[in-house]
Amino acid sequence: MNAIAGAGVLVALVLSLLCSFDGWLPNARGDGFRKVVGTAAVLVSLPWLFAELGFFLDRVPLLDRVFETGEYRTRGTEGAVHHGHHHGLDGLLLLLTAILLSRAVPSIRARPMCLLLAGYLSLMAAYGVGNMANDFWTEQIWKRGWTNWQFPDLLQPSLSVGWGLIVLGAALLLAMSIESPHSRMARLAQRWR
Repeated sequence: MNAIAGAGVLVALVLSLLCSFDGWLPNARGDGFRKVVGTAAVLVSLPWLFAELGFFLDRVPLLDRVFETGEYRTRGTEGAVHHGHHHGLDGLLLLLTAILLSRAVPSIRARPMCLLLAGYLSLMAAYGVGNMANDFWTEQIWKRGWTNWQFPDLLQPSLSVGWGLIVLGAALLLAMSIESPHSRMARLAQRWR
């Protein structure tokens, strides 16, 4: 059943590698930020990546000290990270997708479309980070008993503080990603020289 979806992902990956993106600059503005955020997100997501494959990190040197994944050392029987799929991993995939696609936004010449895509990717990234934070907090902090405060559920849009923070985070990302029309035109003119 998963073979069809896997084949689709493989086809999309091959086509992406074969395509050359117009305006795909080797050192785009914000690449350092993208690398730091992407790397940190993957490191935080290691328990979910291993859980997806059916493994715990309990016997992996160093990682077994950072993450609780099997039985809690302090509580005994309850599993910290269940095997299988986690919404935190979905958050990672959304964030990484937004990071990758954000590099193409400056190459879009139509300003309204550029702003629409930048806004959408900003919301996607903020939603991904929110779901990663929710899953991480629940499994690595709340279940350990370090606090009684639970991270709000962010899976469904709602009028809540959590979703207010997602919208605020998206607005901040959008503001960081927008460049003035003058600097954009100067960059495009320089590229064509």
